[in-house]
Amino acid sequence: TGEEEFYEEYGLFALHAYTVIGLHKLSTGDRLIKIRNPHGDERYWGPWSDYDSRWTPCLWEEVGSAYDPNDGVFFMDEESFQQYFSYTSINEDTSGWFHDAFLMLDDQTPKDSPFSDDNRQHELTVTSQTAQIGRAHV
Repeated sequence: TGEEEFYEEYGLFALHAYTVIGLHKLSTGDRLIKIRNPHGDERYWGPWSDYDSRWTPCLWEEVGSAYDPNDGVFFMDEESFQQYFSYTSINEDTSGWFHDAFLMLDDQTPKDSPFSDDNRQHELTVTSQTAQIGRAHV
């Protein structure tokens, strides 16, 4: 389609999600968005791509990156970002959240339930070489 050709001209994939991983304002006044292709394949050829002649070693240092055209990470100016991306979703950083799992004993979920899967049956055996005294409380 025409939309796919438009994106291909700049090395982007139509209908593909990218990750925004940073924002940088350069000493030149340019405001760049640091973007990563989750597939790890970078092909963007527009303004401020890895191959753009505006980059200098000092500017690479300002953004905390080294020139690597194969790392899946690229920079794009704000105007290009607004032109090429139709929407942006913001997700919370969950890296510090506590993750937990639980075990449901005697699970009677029907097999045709949307909450069931083939691995819903579990068996848990607790053994100890020390005599246990007391009761468990839930």
